[in-house]
Amino acid sequence: MKKRILISLLALMAVTPLLRAQQIDSVGVEVYIYPDGSALVSQLWKVEVVSGTEWYMPVRENDGIHIEYLHVVEFVRNPEWSKDAPEGVSPTKRVNYVEEGRNWDTNRSLEEKTYRCGINPTAEGCELCWGQGSMGWHRWLAFFMVKGLVQSLNDYDGFNFMFVNPELVAPPRTATVTLINKTGGPEWTEENILFWGFGYKGSILLEDGKVVARTEESLGTYDKMIVMMRFNKGMLSPENVRDSDFETMRKEALKDSDWNPLELVGGILCFGGIIDLCTGFRIIRFLFSLIAGLFSALIGRIKYWTGHKYDKYVFGSTKVDGYWRDIPLGGDILQAAFVLDKGLIEPLKDRVPSQLMSAYFLRWILEGKVQVITDEKGEATLSFPTETPQLEEKIDSQLYLMALEAAGQNNNRLLESKEFSKWAKGHKSRLGNWCKAAFDKGGQAVKEKGYFQTYIATDKGIPHFKHLAQFENYLKDFTLASEREAPEVGLWKDYLVFAALFGIADRVAEQFRKLYPKDFAQFTSATHLNSGALMATMAFSSDIARRITARPTEPVRRYSSYSSSSSSSHSYYGTSTRSSYSGHGGSSSHRGGGGYSGGGRGGGSR
Repeated sequence: MKKRILISLLALMAVTPLLRAQQIDSVGVEVYIYPDGSALVSQLWKVEVVSGTEWYMPVRENDGIHIEYLHVVEFVRNPEWSKDAPEGVSPTKRVNYVEEGRNWDTNRSLEEKTYRCGINPTAEGCELCWGQGSMGWHRWLAFFMVKGLVQSLNDYDGFNFMFVNPELVAPPRTATVTLINKTGGPEWTEENILFWGFGYKGSILLEDGKVVARTEESLGTYDKMIVMMRFNKGMLSPENVRDSDFETMRKEALKDSDWNPLELVGGILCFGGIIDLCTGFRIIRFLFSLIAGLFSALIGRIKYWTGHKYDKYVFGSTKVDGYWRDIPLGGDILQAAFVLDKGLIEPLKDRVPSQLMSAYFLRWILEGKVQVITDEKGEATLSFPTETPQLEEKIDSQLYLMALEAAGQNNNRLLESKEFSKWAKGHKSRLGNWCKAAFDKGGQAVKEKGYFQTYIATDKGIPHFKHLAQFENYLKDFTLASEREAPEVGLWKDYLVFAALFGIADRVAEQFRKLYPKDFAQFTSATHLNSGALMATMAFSSDIARRITARPTEPVRRYSSYSSSSSSSHSYYGTSTRSSYSGHGGSSSHRGGGGYSGGGRGGGSR
């Protein structure tokens, strides 16, 4: 028996390094399309390296496509310090890799490939390669030119291209592909372009003149991201001329897609799909990926338990100690929400949108814009006035009107937290648009201050973002440091609103009540709430955040008919939710996308 246990332990030890596999936290792809049909592609990879000497990405060069040059930038930790960045010192610096053209030599050591990049020609096309440099987390920004991406066809111009490969060394947790118009011609609209997404579960939408494909969940081992686009003639002058038509490309891509009623009914995988899953030992690979995913989730949870919950490229380190008493970022909760959304690890960042809504609800109550009614159980209900109050921000007023709409379902202008969460489930598109607008406004503000650049915090921004994290520490630790003098009562409203953004409003209010009873009574009097009503208010605010746990997203819909002029169903702020089968955006197809150019299978560390 002991021998069996020993053998099992040794087997587990042997498997553990395999489970501690490569992690790809995210990949963000931007595609800038130029008048001649070529495209500059940028890929932002955030990965954890555990083995190998280089990162590689296979790309097929077919259908007149050719890859030209590769340039890689890495955001690396500042070598002048080893653990935490001192105040005012950037946690990262940009390192431009040495370019070796199409002469990449894979047979070199880790050290020989460090800070170098190049293209390795293959029978099907090429591999984009760069040195990994070291084990641990890396953030790479790779640029390469795709010549001939857009094809000049007989009827339209278009392409069907794979931008994220399947069977990567690890499936990305999140992925986006954004296509940007650099043609100098007319803005992209639903009248002059069509677009489709294949190979992933998510959406593809036209947003502010850009086509944006997003995943709604982690990619699977065999998932990929393929985008097909059609352009009216005259919008571009593609150099890649093909004697074919777009309808042929479209039919090949839509074959076996989720929108085909013969292949998928009600979202249930057909018999052929099950057979496909079980062949070629895929079920074994699936189980291994599942175990590795669970192990990765456990590692993430351990990081959270030990306080390592921050992105070092935003906060300067993965763990921020110490306290900050002053209200950070000038009291702007939109700026704070943007920073938390960018800098918290998952799943903490997924709670930021609902906690931001919770903060707004709490602020309305404390400012008297909404009244609180408590029942015999001490539970709060919000009562909205007959006249809508004047609100300073557009973001503020948009959420208020949505809450008012939810309260008006029973024609009584009363709102319980569960009523708003029920309403939210049926209006994910509107809430998603609201969250995007809120984060965009907060991001614009911190960028205008010089605190944040495209992907990381600046030297100037790091201290302010650390203060945000230290302010949360300060609010959390009142019971651990009760000797600390009471904060000025006039600041309590802002303290509690930020506490709601951190998801700890009810906890902080209870600490204030126990530690500073006289000040608490003064505060409740100033807000025209008695002690019970105020505590019920905190509970209501926190309940809003808990009930709306998922990041609001565009609703996923499946359709089985093709119509290039299908009627649209618009969300509150104008985002189309038409069938993406029609080419007007909506849900992506998990299957289909055949006949694509570019892409390949595999990629990652080796």
